[in-house]
Amino acid sequence: MIKANDVANYFIFKSSPGTVKSITNLKLQKLLYYAQGKYLARNNKPLFNDPIEAWKHGPVVAEVYRRFSSYIFNEIDKKNVNESDLNIVKRSRLDCFLDEVWTKYGEYNGKQLEIMTHQEKPWIETRGELPAYVSSTKKINEDVIKEYFKKTK
Repeated sequence: MIKANDVANYFIFKSSPGTVKSITNLKLQKLLYYAQGKYLARNNKPLFNDPIEAWKHGPVVAEVYRRFSSYIFNEIDKKNVNESDLNIVKRSRLDCFLDEVWTKYGEYNGKQLEIMTHQEKPWIETRGELPAYVSSTKKINEDVIKEYFKKTK
């Protein structure tokens, strides 16, 4: 099984700095969530085992967030990834699947994706009564993600 960082590398490599296809940490986190959701719905198993947490700005894979936290809300530099970093995704034959996710969500910016995730059951249900501005590290249950994406995406 691949890791969330492997998927992150793929999305960063696909990005185009200075365009709508650029990628920030905020956008990357939402792409990871959408990739996991679509994969769970389609295959009944996770794409990666890294947990997704219901942070105030939407779903987040904490390990990947920390890796790119120095970028804050700026574009992630593609120099963080080289072609050899993509080998595990290509060997796993997941590049076509990830391309589908990129095609569907890659033109949205991080804020747009954040707004979308704030309207979706997995994030809402996990946070419960917490106001949107309050920090949280509650893990979003994979079954909740899977059922949501089976019904809606």
